[in-house]
Amino acid sequence: MRALRATRAIYFPVFLLVAATAGMIYVEPLTQHWALSEPWQIAGGRAFEIALWLSAALVVSRLIRVFIWDGIFVHTMGRMPPRLIVQLGGILIFLLAVSGIIGVVFDQSVVGIWATSSAVGVVIGFAVQNLILDTASGIALNIERPFKPGDWINVH
Repeated sequence: MRALRATRAIYFPVFLLVAATAGMIYVEPLTQHWALSEPWQIAGGRAFEIALWLSAALVVSRLIRVFIWDGIFVHTMGRMPPRLIVQLGGILIFLLAVSGIIGVVFDQSVVGIWATSSAVGVVIGFAVQNLILDTASGIALNIERPFKPGDWINVH
């Protein structure tokens, strides 16, 4: 089942890669035949590159979910991983893909964006520090399962 889900996630990027390879070979006769203006050629190329970046992020996200979270984690821990951790990993992968799109496709510097977002992240982190600590300790308790039904807990 995991292999089937992984192969389904690879179909679209493989299609885009084949289309890109075919497009590199036959793009000149098509643009002469259709007489596309240069802005339309640039827009089509950028849309295609954006689709490649996002599909690659989707493939990486799905492969990590199938092989690491559903495979290794479930095999070693014996249960499903916390949904919050899986979703945060997916968000991080797509943020990296968006920064790749900005940096490669649009040829803009991403240093300022990452510096600004890290500064904002530090400010927000200090503001919600207790909430983050409580969430992290809850995840740690959920992963380790140090208590079971019937255990006594003494609170001072």
